Parts: sequence; structure tokens; C-alpha cells
Amino acid sequence: MLVQKYSVQRSKLSRSRKETLDELSHLRQEMMNEIDSEVEEVDEQITEHETDLILIAMLENKVQDIDHALAAIESGRYENCERCGQPIEPKRLAAKPDARLCISCQEEVDLVGS
Repeated sequence: MLVQKYSVQRSKLSRSRKETLDELSHLRQEMMNEIDSEVEEVDEQITEHETDLILIAMLENKVQDIDHALAAIESGRYENCERCGQPIEPKRLAAKPDARLCISCQEEVDLVGS
């Protein structure tokens, strides 16, 4: 019954997961093709390589967040903030289906992390 209740969110998450995995695959393939032995282009290639590595890490984190949200749907924990236990606002889940925290907790975490 929970899975049916969240069919829209599950569909969005699954689609986002596929798109993210496709982007990861493309970036990884691109990185393999970037290596060039031209000395004058080495610095630029290193910068591009570092940027790609950062993007890959961010996309891998996104896949983990999506997988976590899908597991939360299955277990019945989907609408609850992992920090305070209160319901996550429906507008927040509509905008960010893989949200783990309510807006208040997210703001506090972001403030501490800054």
C-alpha cells in the first residue's frame, strides 16, 4: 500500500536515477578519452579531469540519495525527517523527492556546515 501511495515520487526517483546513471557513464567515458600527451594542454586537461571527478562524486552521492529515498518508500519512512522525525513538507518532497530532512533541519545543517 505504501508503494502505491508514493507511485509518483517513486516514478520521479526512478527516472532521476536512470538519468544520473547515464550521466555518470557518459562522464566516465569522457574522462577515459581526455588523456592526451600534448604538453601545452596538460594543465587544462588536469583541470578538466579534476572537475569531472568532482561531478562524478556529486552524481554518485545523488544516486545514493535516490536509492535511500526509494528504500524509505519501501520501509514506510519516506515522509519523515531523519533528524527530527517530523513530516517533511509535501512541497519539499515534490521539489526534491530524495530529501531526507525537513526544511527547518536542512537550514540548520546548512548553517552549521557553512
